[in-house]
Amino acid sequence: MKRRSLSLETMLKQLPRKEQSSYRAWANQLLREAMETVLTTRQQEILYFYYECGLNLVQIAKALHRNPSTICRTKQRALQKLEVYLSILPK
Repeated sequence: MKRRSLSLETMLKQLPRKEQSSYRAWANQLLREAMETVLTTRQQEILYFYYECGLNLVQIAKALHRNPSTICRTKQRALQKLEVYLSILPK
């Protein structure tokens, strides 16, 4: 039987409100530090445009004068690096 993993949002909703905001602040700080540690400047830039500014890959490609497939690959590699980095942190 395959075990279903819960999303971070689902897990956070199970915590009292006071703990939710503390945990979110900690998680955001951890993610910022991870991004600065393991990602290139270009990878950070692309994730910022995608997640913070809400731009799609084509819009980011136009803004950076790059091919959309290059932006897509760069985004995927950045997410993979973050996943590996965060997975090795102590639980």
